[in-house]
Amino acid sequence: MARKTVKEISKEEAFALADEVARDIVANRALAAERDQHIQDVQDKYNPLIEANDKAIDAKIALVAMFAKNHRAEYFADKKSCETPLAILSFRYGNPTLKTLSSKDTWDDVAAALEASKEGRAFVKVKKDIDKRGLLKKTAEWLAGFKLRISQSETFAIDPKTDAIA
Repeated sequence: MARKTVKEISKEEAFALADEVARDIVANRALAAERDQHIQDVQDKYNPLIEANDKAIDAKIALVAMFAKNHRAEYFADKKSCETPLAILSFRYGNPTLKTLSSKDTWDDVAAALEASKEGRAFVKVKKDIDKRGLLKKTAEWLAGFKLRISQSETFAIDPKTDAIA
């Protein structure tokens, strides 16, 4: 693939192009704002209806769930689901999670009990982390002693003077 070469331009061309970029940025922001307003208008129109439907659906599910729990032996004895012409009613397990035996127990208590056990120690993690923000305050020479250096990139930007562009 051929390498793309950029020709040198004059000061006047560069400044004129920078002003054109500034106008383009402002125009693009206006388009994005108009798009976002249209999106907001559509959301404002449909979200209340969707939220009301969701609440009604949740209320109906709660009523059917209460029926299913009260009649579990009758309709869900053989398996965890039953069917209607348009729906499948089912009991499902969620993802397994750990909880303490009592609300009085804390995770620190659990960690201490695990650490005290030879078998339990394998289940306690200790995470080491580097304070990168703190290290940024150190000198380059000091950082080099720990195989570190500060890297900072430079980019070029054109920022429009929005008050000057109509």
